[in-house]
Amino acid sequence: MRIRQRTRPEAAVGRRQACGDAAMKESVGSANKLKSLLTALRKKYKAAEPPAGLDPLEVLTLGILRRNATLAEGLEGLRRLHEEFVDFNEMRVAPPKDIVDVLQKSMPDSRLKAEQLTTTLNRMFDHGIALDLKSLAGLGKRELKEQLRSNLQLDEYGEAYLMNYVFESPVLPVDDRLATKLKEEGYIAADATSARIREVLEQAVPVRSRHEAFELLSQFAAEPISAKRKKADAEEAARARKAAKPPKAAGAPRKRPAAQKKKP
Repeated sequence: MRIRQRTRPEAAVGRRQACGDAAMKESVGSANKLKSLLTALRKKYKAAEPPAGLDPLEVLTLGILRRNATLAEGLEGLRRLHEEFVDFNEMRVAPPKDIVDVLQKSMPDSRLKAEQLTTTLNRMFDHGIALDLKSLAGLGKRELKEQLRSNLQLDEYGEAYLMNYVFESPVLPVDDRLATKLKEEGYIAADATSARIREVLEQAVPVRSRHEAFELLSQFAAEPISAKRKKADAEEAARARKAAKPPKAAGAPRKRPAAQKKKP
Protein backbone atom coordinates (compact mmCIF):
# COMPACT_ATOMS: atom_id res chain seq x y z
CA MET A 1 0.00 0.00 0.00
CA ARG A 2 1.33 3.40 -0.92
CA ILE A 3 1.31 6.06 1.80
CA ARG A 4 0.79 9.60 0.58
CA GLN A 5 3.31 11.96 2.08
CA ARG A 6 1.73 14.89 3.82
CA THR A 7 2.46 18.29 2.38
CA ARG A 8 3.94 21.00 4.55
CA PRO A 9 0.63 22.81 5.14
CA GLU A 10 -1.02 19.54 6.13
CA ALA A 11 1.86 18.70 8.45
CA ALA A 12 1.62 22.15 10.05
CA VAL A 13 -2.12 21.69 10.60
CA GLY A 14 -1.41 18.30 12.14
CA ARG A 15 1.15 19.78 14.52
CA ARG A 16 -1.20 22.57 15.52
CA GLN A 17 -3.99 20.09 16.12
CA ALA A 18 -1.68 17.91 18.24
CA CYS A 19 -0.61 20.94 20.26
CA GLY A 20 -4.23 22.01 20.64
CA ASP A 21 -5.24 18.54 21.80
CA ALA A 22 -2.40 18.48 24.35
CA ALA A 23 -3.34 21.94 25.65
CA MET A 24 -6.99 20.92 25.90
CA LYS A 25 -6.06 17.76 27.78
CA GLU A 26 -3.87 19.74 30.18
CA SER A 27 -6.64 22.33 30.68
CA VAL A 28 -9.24 19.67 31.47
CA GLY A 29 -6.83 17.94 33.85
CA SER A 30 -6.09 21.21 35.69
CA ALA A 31 -9.80 22.09 35.86
CA ASN A 32 -10.58 18.71 37.44
CA LYS A 33 -7.79 19.18 39.99
CA LEU A 34 -9.16 22.62 40.87
CA LYS A 35 -12.67 21.23 41.31
CA SER A 36 -11.29 18.68 43.78
CA LEU A 37 -9.36 21.44 45.56
CA LEU A 38 -12.47 23.60 45.97
CA THR A 39 -14.45 20.63 47.31
CA ALA A 40 -11.74 20.16 49.97
CA LEU A 41 -11.63 23.91 50.75
CA ARG A 42 -15.40 24.03 51.30
CA LYS A 43 -14.97 21.45 54.06
CA LYS A 44 -12.00 23.28 55.55
CA TYR A 45 -13.05 26.93 55.38
CA LYS A 46 -16.10 29.10 55.48
CA ALA A 47 -16.10 31.43 52.48
CA ALA A 48 -15.86 34.88 54.08
CA GLU A 49 -17.52 37.69 52.17
CA PRO A 50 -16.61 41.40 52.27
CA PRO A 51 -18.99 43.25 54.60
CA ALA A 52 -22.28 44.39 53.11
CA GLY A 53 -22.92 48.09 52.68
CA LEU A 54 -19.58 49.10 51.13
CA ASP A 55 -20.00 51.71 48.40
CA PRO A 56 -18.39 51.10 44.98
CA LEU A 57 -15.37 53.27 45.75
CA GLU A 58 -14.72 51.37 48.96
CA VAL A 59 -14.95 48.11 47.02
CA LEU A 60 -12.49 49.47 44.45
CA THR A 61 -10.09 50.46 47.26
CA LEU A 62 -10.50 47.08 48.95
CA GLY A 63 -9.78 45.38 45.63
CA ILE A 64 -6.50 47.28 45.32
CA LEU A 65 -5.54 46.47 48.93
CA ARG A 66 -6.40 42.75 48.68
CA ARG A 67 -3.90 42.00 45.94
CA ASN A 68 -1.45 39.50 47.51
CA ALA A 69 -3.17 40.02 50.87
CA THR A 70 -5.95 38.43 52.91
CA LEU A 71 -9.47 39.82 53.33
CA ALA A 72 -8.62 40.70 56.94
CA GLU A 73 -5.51 42.63 55.85
CA GLY A 74 -7.50 44.46 53.18
CA LEU A 75 -10.27 45.45 55.60
CA GLU A 76 -7.72 46.61 58.16
CA GLY A 77 -6.05 48.78 55.50
CA LEU A 78 -9.42 50.25 54.50
CA ARG A 79 -10.19 51.04 58.16
CA ARG A 80 -6.88 52.85 58.58
CA LEU A 81 -7.45 54.92 55.44
CA HIS A 82 -10.91 55.95 56.65
CA GLU A 83 -9.45 57.01 60.00
CA GLU A 84 -6.66 59.08 58.44
CA PHE A 85 -8.41 60.81 55.51
CA VAL A 86 -11.61 62.84 55.57
CA ASP A 87 -12.76 61.43 52.23
CA PHE A 88 -11.47 59.93 48.99
CA ASN A 89 -10.81 63.37 47.53
CA GLU A 90 -8.30 64.08 50.29
CA MET A 91 -6.79 60.65 49.66
CA ARG A 92 -6.60 61.44 45.95
CA VAL A 93 -4.28 64.42 46.46
CA ALA A 94 -2.19 62.81 49.21
CA PRO A 95 1.41 61.83 48.40
CA PRO A 96 1.72 58.03 48.09
CA LYS A 97 4.25 58.11 50.96
CA ASP A 98 1.52 59.32 53.33
CA ILE A 99 -0.73 56.42 52.31
CA VAL A 100 2.16 53.98 52.79
CA ASP A 101 2.67 55.33 56.31
CA VAL A 102 -1.03 54.79 57.04
CA LEU A 103 -1.08 51.26 55.67
CA GLN A 104 2.11 50.39 57.58
CA LYS A 105 4.54 47.60 56.85
CA SER A 106 2.01 44.84 57.57
CA MET A 107 0.34 45.52 54.20
CA PRO A 108 2.08 43.62 51.36
CA ASP A 109 3.25 45.81 48.46
CA SER A 110 2.08 48.95 50.28
CA ARG A 111 4.04 51.33 48.03
CA LEU A 112 2.62 49.87 44.82
CA LYS A 113 -0.90 49.91 46.26
CA ALA A 114 -0.60 53.53 47.39
CA GLU A 115 0.51 54.55 43.90
CA GLN A 116 -2.28 52.52 42.29
CA LEU A 117 -4.88 54.06 44.57
CA THR A 118 -3.88 57.69 43.94
CA THR A 119 -3.50 57.04 40.20
CA THR A 120 -6.97 55.50 39.91
CA LEU A 121 -8.65 58.21 41.98
CA ASN A 122 -7.00 60.93 39.90
CA ARG A 123 -7.96 59.18 36.65
CA MET A 124 -11.58 59.10 37.84
CA PHE A 125 -11.38 62.83 38.58
CA ASP A 126 -9.75 63.62 35.20
CA HIS A 127 -12.30 61.60 33.22
CA GLY A 128 -15.30 62.91 35.16
CA ILE A 129 -16.27 59.45 36.42
CA ALA A 130 -18.61 59.75 39.40
CA LEU A 131 -17.44 58.18 42.65
CA ASP A 132 -20.43 55.83 42.65
CA LEU A 133 -19.27 54.48 39.24
CA LYS A 134 -22.87 54.59 37.97
CA SER A 135 -21.73 56.00 34.64
CA LEU A 136 -20.06 52.64 33.93
CA ALA A 137 -23.01 50.46 34.94
CA GLY A 138 -24.69 50.32 31.52
CA LEU A 139 -21.60 49.31 29.55
CA GLY A 140 -21.12 45.90 27.95
CA LYS A 141 -18.53 43.58 29.48
CA ARG A 142 -15.83 44.27 26.88
CA GLU A 143 -16.32 48.05 26.98
CA LEU A 144 -16.40 48.01 30.78
CA LYS A 145 -13.08 46.16 30.94
CA GLU A 146 -11.58 48.68 28.54
CA GLN A 147 -12.79 51.58 30.71
CA LEU A 148 -11.42 50.03 33.90
CA ARG A 149 -8.07 49.28 32.31
CA SER A 150 -7.46 52.36 30.16
CA ASN A 151 -9.32 55.13 32.00
CA LEU A 152 -8.83 53.96 35.59
CA GLN A 153 -5.52 52.17 34.88
CA LEU A 154 -6.43 49.21 37.06
CA ASP A 155 -4.33 46.08 36.77
CA GLU A 156 -5.93 42.72 35.89
CA TYR A 157 -6.57 41.87 39.53
CA GLY A 158 -8.22 45.19 40.41
CA GLU A 159 -10.28 45.09 37.23
CA ALA A 160 -11.51 41.54 37.94
CA TYR A 161 -12.24 42.38 41.60
CA LEU A 162 -14.36 45.38 40.69
CA MET A 163 -16.26 43.46 38.02
CA ASN A 164 -16.84 40.66 40.51
CA TYR A 165 -18.22 42.72 43.38
CA VAL A 166 -19.67 45.87 41.78
CA PHE A 167 -20.79 45.08 38.26
CA GLU A 168 -22.23 41.57 38.83
CA SER A 169 -19.97 40.06 36.20
CA PRO A 170 -18.50 37.17 38.19
CA VAL A 171 -14.87 36.61 37.28
CA LEU A 172 -12.07 35.20 39.39
CA PRO A 173 -9.28 37.62 40.30
CA VAL A 174 -5.84 35.97 40.34
CA ASP A 175 -2.91 37.65 42.06
CA ASP A 176 0.74 36.58 42.23
CA ARG A 177 0.29 34.86 45.57
CA LEU A 178 -2.54 32.61 44.37
CA ALA A 179 -0.76 31.86 41.08
CA THR A 180 2.42 30.85 42.92
CA LYS A 181 0.50 28.70 45.40
CA LEU A 182 -1.40 26.82 42.70
CA LYS A 183 1.83 26.14 40.81
CA GLU A 184 3.74 25.07 43.92
CA GLU A 185 1.01 22.63 44.91
CA GLY A 186 0.83 21.17 41.39
CA TYR A 187 -2.70 22.30 40.50
CA ILE A 188 -1.64 24.27 37.45
CA ALA A 189 1.24 24.20 34.96
CA ALA A 190 4.40 25.91 36.20
CA ASP A 191 4.55 28.20 33.14
CA ALA A 192 0.88 29.30 33.27
CA THR A 193 0.23 33.06 33.27
CA SER A 194 -2.30 34.69 35.61
CA ALA A 195 -4.66 35.15 32.65
CA ARG A 196 -4.36 31.46 31.79
CA ILE A 197 -4.99 30.44 35.41
CA ARG A 198 -8.11 32.60 35.44
CA GLU A 199 -9.36 30.90 32.26
CA VAL A 200 -8.91 27.44 33.78
CA LEU A 201 -10.54 28.51 37.05
CA GLU A 202 -13.54 29.93 35.22
CA GLN A 203 -13.75 26.68 33.28
CA ALA A 204 -13.83 24.76 36.57
CA VAL A 205 -16.18 27.01 38.55
CA PRO A 206 -19.81 27.77 37.59
CA VAL A 207 -20.75 31.46 37.47
CA ARG A 208 -23.03 31.16 40.51
CA SER A 209 -20.14 29.84 42.65
CA ARG A 210 -17.39 32.30 41.69
CA HIS A 211 -17.75 34.66 44.66
CA GLU A 212 -17.45 31.71 47.01
CA ALA A 213 -14.59 30.16 45.02
CA PHE A 214 -12.60 33.40 45.03
CA GLU A 215 -12.86 33.79 48.82
CA LEU A 216 -11.93 30.12 49.41
CA LEU A 217 -8.93 30.38 47.09
CA SER A 218 -7.85 33.59 48.82
CA GLN A 219 -7.65 31.68 52.12
CA PHE A 220 -5.89 28.78 50.41
CA ALA A 221 -3.27 31.16 48.96
CA ALA A 222 -2.38 32.35 52.46
CA GLU A 223 -1.56 28.80 53.62
CA PRO A 224 2.09 27.71 53.85
CA ILE A 225 3.12 25.15 51.28
CA SER A 226 1.99 21.65 52.28
CA ALA A 227 4.39 19.11 53.78
CA LYS A 228 3.43 16.66 51.05
CA ARG A 229 4.44 19.12 48.36
CA LYS A 230 7.69 20.00 50.16
CA LYS A 231 8.60 16.31 50.25
CA ALA A 232 7.77 15.87 46.54
CA ASP A 233 9.86 18.94 45.65
CA ALA A 234 12.79 17.68 47.73
CA GLU A 235 12.64 14.27 46.03
CA GLU A 236 12.46 15.90 42.59
CA ALA A 237 15.45 18.13 43.42
CA ALA A 238 17.42 15.08 44.61
CA ARG A 239 16.67 13.26 41.35
CA ALA A 240 17.72 16.32 39.34
CA ARG A 241 21.02 16.56 41.24
CA LYS A 242 21.66 12.86 40.72
CA ALA A 243 20.92 13.15 36.99
CA ALA A 244 23.22 16.16 36.65
CA LYS A 245 26.10 14.49 38.45
CA PRO A 246 28.75 13.45 35.89
CA PRO A 247 29.60 9.75 35.84
CA LYS A 248 32.88 8.70 37.35
CA ALA A 249 35.67 8.64 34.81
CA ALA A 250 37.01 5.18 34.19
CA GLY A 251 40.57 4.87 35.45
CA ALA A 252 43.40 4.05 33.08
CA PRO A 253 44.07 0.26 32.94
CA ARG A 254 46.88 -0.69 35.22
CA LYS A 255 49.90 -2.22 33.52
CA ARG A 256 50.94 -5.62 34.72
CA PRO A 257 54.51 -5.73 35.91
CA ALA A 258 56.82 -7.41 33.42
CA ALA A 259 57.54 -11.00 34.29
CA GLN A 260 61.03 -11.41 35.69
CA LYS A 261 63.25 -14.02 34.11
CA LYS A 262 64.37 -16.70 36.45
CA LYS A 263 68.08 -16.95 36.93
CA PRO A 264 69.53 -20.34 35.91
